[in-house]
Amino acid sequence: ASRSSNNNQNRIIRLRVGGDYYGSTIKSFNSFEVSANYTVYDFEDIATNNKSYAFRQFTAVDSTTLSLTNDVSLFTYGYLKLSEIGDFKWDNFSSRPTRFLEELYFEPRFILNYNRTIFSAGLRLFLLNTYSYQKNQKTPESDYLSIGPIALIDLQAWKSLNILLKGYYEFITNTDLPEKQQASLLIQINWKF
Repeated sequence: ASRSSNNNQNRIIRLRVGGDYYGSTIKSFNSFEVSANYTVYDFEDIATNNKSYAFRQFTAVDSTTLSLTNDVSLFTYGYLKLSEIGDFKWDNFSSRPTRFLEELYFEPRFILNYNRTIFSAGLRLFLLNTYSYQKNQKTPESDYLSIGPIALIDLQAWKSLNILLKGYYEFITNTDLPEKQQASLLIQINWKF
C-alpha cells in the first residue's frame, strides 16, 4: 500500500449546452458548462500528501459579432468561470470547500475589413479573484486585474500565407503588490500547404 500510495481514481462529470445563431447582421455563439472532477486516492490514510479532492466549475462563454456596415463590425468575446476546490470523501460523497476562484475575461473590438487585411482595435479586461475558506466562511484572498487596449492586424498575404500581428498593453493591479504595466506582442505566420 505504501508503494501504491499514489493510486487514484479520477471521475469527471460534464454537462455542456450552447448554440450558434447566424442572422443578417448578428452572429453569436454561446455555451454554458457545468463540470465536476473527483479524484480519490486509494491509500490517502498512509500518504499525508495525497488527499482526495473535488474540483467543480461553471463556465459561460459568449462570442458575438454585430455588422455595422459592409466593412465594419463590432466583435465581443468573453467568458466567466466560477471554480471551487475542496477536500472530498467518496464514501459519503461529501466535500469541504477550501478554495474558490472567480475568473472574468471580456474583449470588445471594432473590426475593419480592408482588401485582404483585417484591422481591429478594442479593450482587453481580465479579472481573477481568489477566496479561501475559514470555518466555512468564504474570505477574499487575492484580487488580480489587467485592463488595457488591444490591437490586431490579420493580413492574407497570399492564398496560402496568413500573417497575424496581435498586441496589447496591460495596466495590472494585484493584491499587496505595486501596480505595473506590461506590453505583449504576438506574431504568427500560417502557411497552408
